[in-house]
Amino acid sequence: YNVRLADDDVHCTSVLTKPSDFPVVIVLGIDPGATGAIAVLEHRAPARVFDMPETIADLAMVIKSSEPDHVFVEYQQAFPGQGIATTGKLLQHYGSILGILAMTDANVMVLRPAAWKKSFGLSSDKDASRLLAQDLFSHISSQLSRKKDHGRAEALLIGLAGTRMLNL
Repeated sequence: YNVRLADDDVHCTSVLTKPSDFPVVIVLGIDPGATGAIAVLEHRAPARVFDMPETIADLAMVIKSSEPDHVFVEYQQAFPGQGIATTGKLLQHYGSILGILAMTDANVMVLRPAAWKKSFGLSSDKDASRLLAQDLFSHISSQLSRKKDHGRAEALLIGLAGTRMLNL
């Protein structure tokens, strides 16, 4: 079980956007929020993205069936002014994701939002993330066309930031 928090500085030196550019390994990018998603980046295959499953069983099935080698998860924390119930639900879900990942052979790295977004020159603007992902993953841009698709976009970008960070 290998989970670690990445340094705040995610260094990116190359752009991997076409299926043929991805490494032989299978990489997951996970935006763990309620409107989040799971992206699968695989060598010589188009990127795939799934909305965050509603049940723990479905979540486990998506993660385990992907057979990931590396998983990059966006770090979650409570924020001032956020309700207790909302915070509790978010952190419970985040813990469930980490627990499921602990049962895989994948290397897991937790990325702080500011770090992976900085690597793409992004701010906290979710729509900017969505538009960038549409450009980088043009083969699935139709799955990123609505404003509410920001979770899908961020899952893809989290996975891509992780591959760049590890030079995969």
